Amino acid sequence: MRNILFGLAIALACATSSATAAIANQLAYSGDGYVAGGKTDTVSSLDGFDFTVSQSDRHSLSLYINDFASNPDFQDTQFFMLMLAAPSNTELQAGLYQGASRAPFQGAQEPGLWFAGNGRGSNQITGEFRILEITFDGDRLASLAVDFVQNEENGYLGQTVGSLRYQSMMPLSPVPEASAFTMALIALGGVVTVCRRREQRQPIGA
Repeated sequence: MRNILFGLAIALACATSSATAAIANQLAYSGDGYVAGGKTDTVSSLDGFDFTVSQSDRHSLSLYINDFASNPDFQDTQFFMLMLAAPSNTELQAGLYQGASRAPFQGAQEPGLWFAGNGRGSNQITGEFRILEITFDGDRLASLAVDFVQNEENGYLGQTVGSLRYQSMMPLSPVPEASAFTMALIALGGVVTVCRRREQRQPIGA
């Protein structure tokens, strides 16, 4: 009987260990915004992406995500950053944070948000984020599940939608894929910008 109980205990420990090891850190993003660029993608620690947390308290945090260590082609590496902050030096907790502006420059009464990636970032943003799960070990982040919406250059450069999971069992929330129409608008915007720049370079009277 003792051997049976011991075997069950070992099996349970192994199962728990496997479940813990199976937790993947993930980021999904999409949208017609400047950061997403009309792209829909998901990156994961299972694919060699490193998720690093930087913080000193429970009020704000930054997550850095990249595949520098696992990608042999430096020209093809990817990197992202997500910053979150609660208003008025309160602690980040589960709930909806509306009226966010760019972190870490948000007003004292405003939540802070900033998502940037692959060399793309907006100077002025509005948006919101919803924390579905957040736990701490002391003041250090232990787990996080958050969804966010970022209007880039206050919406003039479109919108990026994202979902991030860090040491969380919660599945990613689906992010809407950029439509073919959105992609066409992005391409058209690029053509218009190039044409305007060429016009501005032409001398007067040419």
